[in-house]
Amino acid sequence: MRVFPWVEVTSHARGHFLVHVTNSSDRPVYDLTFLLGYGDDDDAEHFSKPEAVKHLMPHETTVFEPGKDENSILWGTSWEPGEVWSAVHFRDASGETWRVNSKGQMERTPDPGLG
Repeated sequence: MRVFPWVEVTSHARGHFLVHVTNSSDRPVYDLTFLLGYGDDDDAEHFSKPEAVKHLMPHETTVFEPGKDENSILWGTSWEPGEVWSAVHFRDASGETWRVNSKGQMERTPDPGLG
C-alpha cells in the first residue's frame, strides 16, 4: 500500500493548514476520512470533521482543508508547525481498512463504518 498523507501549513497564523493525501499505488482507495494531531503521542490524535471523499484514484492527490468551525484542538492552541501531523483512514480495493499517518506509520484497522 502506498498512500501518503502530509500537512501543509498555509499561514503562520495558528490553525491554517491543508491535509494532502497521495495514492501512489496502482489501485484506487475508498472512503477517506482525514485526521489531524500534534505532538509525539499517537493517542493525542484529534479528529477534524470527517470528510467524505468517496475515492482516490491511482497516482492522484486530494486535499482536505479543515475549517475553523470543525472540532479540532488545533484551533486557538499554541503549536509548532513540525508538531502537527495528519492521518487518513481508508478502504483499499480488496475491502481492507487502513490508517496511515504522516509519520510513516500504517496499520490495518477495524471498519469504521464509513461508506
